Amino acid sequence: MAFGGADRDGTRHPRPDTFDLTRPPVRHLAFGRGVRSCPGSQLAREQLNLTLQELTGRLPGLRLAEGQPVAMDPPLAPGRLHLTW
Repeated sequence: MAFGGADRDGTRHPRPDTFDLTRPPVRHLAFGRGVRSCPGSQLAREQLNLTLQELTGRLPGLRLAEGQPVAMDPPLAPGRLHLTW
């Protein structure tokens, strides 16, 4: 199984290679479920939450730059994220 292919199914997502924060959620394999859930999933979510709180607290006007694409590097991380504040 290749987790890098998760959420990149064109039959479930209209633009699978586009980073879209407004995309409606669907079931995915990111952290698993039930007895097969990732033990670090809650830590990862908390780290992301704290990072975003700190970043937006220090730079309150931070936002995605208009008209700039978000380049995705496989498997799941943004390669380039153009921001402005």
